[in-house]
Formats: sequence, C-alpha cells, structure tokens
Amino acid sequence: MTHRSTLAALVVAIGLIAAACGDSDVGSSTSTIAAETETTTTTEAAATTSTEATTTTAAAAPEPEFPGRIISLSPSSTELLFAIGAGDQVIAVDEFSYFPDEAPVTDLSGFAPNLEAILAFEPDLLVWQGGPTTSSVVSKAPACRL
Repeated sequence: MTHRSTLAALVVAIGLIAAACGDSDVGSSTSTIAAETETTTTTEAAATTSTEATTTTAAAAPEPEFPGRIISLSPSSTELLFAIGAGDQVIAVDEFSYFPDEAPVTDLSGFAPNLEAILAFEPDLLVWQGGPTTSSVVSKAPACRL
C-alpha cells in the first residue's frame, strides 16, 4: 500500500471505531417522547368511548395447563426438572437418572425406550434427549398424546 492509501484506511478505521463507541441516549429520548404521546392519545380516546359505550368485561384468559405426570428419559433432563421445581410431577425416570436422591427409581431405558412401558405410567409429558434409537418413540408420541 502506498502512504496515501494507508492513511485513508487509518482514517476510515478510526471513524468506524468512533461511530461504534458513540452515545445512544439521543435515540432513546426520542422514543420515550413518542411513547408518551401514544399513551396520552390512547387515554383520551378511551375516556371518550367509555362515556358513550356500555361497560363490558373482557373474558379471562384460560389458565395454562401444566403437566402433572412427567417421565424423564435422560439424567440431565431429570436434574433440570428437579432444579426448576417440577420434581413432584416426575413419576418415572430412566435407569441412569439417580440424581437427585428424590428421583423415582424405575427401569425405563433412555437408550432403547419401550413405548408400552412408558404409556403404562400414563404420563402427560415425556422428556428425553433425542438419538437414533429414540426415533420410533418420537414418531409415535403425537398419536399417544405425548
């Protein structure tokens, strides 16, 4: 490179660094003003319609259904379920899930899962780590509502 092109590249690099390190407070104050304007407009519109319209109540959102009976077919999944507080719902685990101590002891296999043995526990949710030997369970699980 010539001296002139090296100098130009250096100036461009410094400009990019300065732009990347710039202060972004200017943009946030603009968005705050816009948000306040929208809120004011919405409040005025709501006040106008509330005097003209009859009062109606919105339907309550349905509460989410949480699984009550969980089977875990991998040790890491079992540990995670207990860590997030779902240990009370775990009804069966694979043969290698021996931690935490509260995990139920069963002889289910995580490597070669038996769908009939899994369904005998009547689970709401099946948690496992996929692999080539679990493809038969994966393909049949939706039909069994898992």
